[in-house]
Amino acid sequence: MIFITPLFYVSTLVCTAEMPVDVQGDDRVLSVKVEGWAQLMSPGEDQSSLEKQIAKAKAEIEAQIRRLEGGVGSYYEYYSAVGNLLCLQFALNRVEDPKPKLTQRQKLLAEDIKDNFQKRIHFLANAHSAGMVNGAELIKLKINALLFEREMLQLSVSAPGAIVSVQEKVVKEAHALVDMRRKQTGVATKDELERAEQLREREVRMLEQLKE
Repeated sequence: MIFITPLFYVSTLVCTAEMPVDVQGDDRVLSVKVEGWAQLMSPGEDQSSLEKQIAKAKAEIEAQIRRLEGGVGSYYEYYSAVGNLLCLQFALNRVEDPKPKLTQRQKLLAEDIKDNFQKRIHFLANAHSAGMVNGAELIKLKINALLFEREMLQLSVSAPGAIVSVQEKVVKEAHALVDMRRKQTGVATKDELERAEQLREREVRMLEQLKE
């Protein structure tokens, strides 16, 4: 999973931080980690490593298709696998064509990744409506989508107002996450609440910096 530094932690290059959730109803637990995306612009892995990961990601997509065809998969899992592949392809393109700004190919991949986020949000929202997913996980996925949008706007040297507008949405969702964690007495742990509060504080600071 990717995290921005210093505002976010950096880990291995996998763009779908969510564990699988099967909306058919098995006992796996979904946990979404809040991600950043700057590492996509400067991948810490070489071309060979990324190509191997891409091959595995393609195999995972094929496995998800077989699960769907067998009636035991979920579209959320499928689109999560697709999102992972898209991010790996983005990272590989950065290795092959490491220009300071986004190339046309990278812009197209970024649009595909944003579209993929919306599909995942749609199917995760359905699972939440059915009482199968904690609402906090849906909020975190929405935050991830907004963080990616913010990073791409910054890398595209977009107008400051557009970046601030997205960051205001991030802060709004961060407030919602804290509120939800506080209401989840007996469900949310102390650590989960503290992480939500830290996220909110971090994003509020970011908004203040962008407005300066």
